[in-house]
Amino acid sequence: MSDIDLAAINTNYTPCIKSKAPIVNGSPHVRLVFEKDSIQIERGSGKLGINARLEVVGDVKNQIPIYGIAVYLRYNSSQVNDLFVQYNDASFLGAEEDVLWSYKDLRNNNQLDLAASKVGGKGVKESGAIAFVTSIVDADIIMKANPSGHGQFEIELEGGVVVDENGNEYQIITDKNNSKVVLVDAELTSGNKDINNEIKMQMFPNPAREEVKFVFPNAKASKLEFYNALGGRISTINLADVQNFSFPVVNYAPGVYVCKFTTNKGVVIRHLAVK
Repeated sequence: MSDIDLAAINTNYTPCIKSKAPIVNGSPHVRLVFEKDSIQIERGSGKLGINARLEVVGDVKNQIPIYGIAVYLRYNSSQVNDLFVQYNDASFLGAEEDVLWSYKDLRNNNQLDLAASKVGGKGVKESGAIAFVTSIVDADIIMKANPSGHGQFEIELEGGVVVDENGNEYQIITDKNNSKVVLVDAELTSGNKDINNEIKMQMFPNPAREEVKFVFPNAKASKLEFYNALGGRISTINLADVQNFSFPVVNYAPGVYVCKFTTNKGVVIRHLAVK
């Protein structure tokens, strides 16, 4: 398979459906797991980035050697504003420049398809993260449907296949533990805590195309640290105890980034989507 083959597949794309390939003793166990079980949110905080990783897990001694993998996930499109997928450059399939990978967000089907394949050599019996999935959700929409103060967001790994170096297909075994994250209303769970002493930050627009604005109604920011979705630091900007700050993003590739601000009241972290 080549980049030309991948382009043809993307142009004439058919959504993934349940495979008729067999499940055998060596079928790999695959799961989608959120990095956090719960997230505390503030009302009116806007859009939120929720991160998960797709990974092969379990004992790999008897596992089918994996040459390529394709999976499909289900989500509620009324909760999700956008989805981003980043291949794991440290995946056992190889570095990003040595593999072919792609994903399709099929909102009309409430489905996300993603696939990755080696381009040479043999299949491997390994486990670990293959890709990272970030969902941009409107937390207020989820919380309004759950007046108890606890909302739930879920993406379900529906199914998929792996391929060995001979082109044989086998179904994966899906592990559906940890496929949910609970959103907790900070105001309803703070007890006697003074909410006015917490750091409040507004950021807009999010997702952004050219520039994002940050406003701190009750704090002053002295530093911004900007990271990619994998935790690699991109830049550090020292600020003069500001309450308003504009940050250009036009030169950044589409994806999800992390903004970490140091303020006179502590540290605040938000996810930013660049389109």
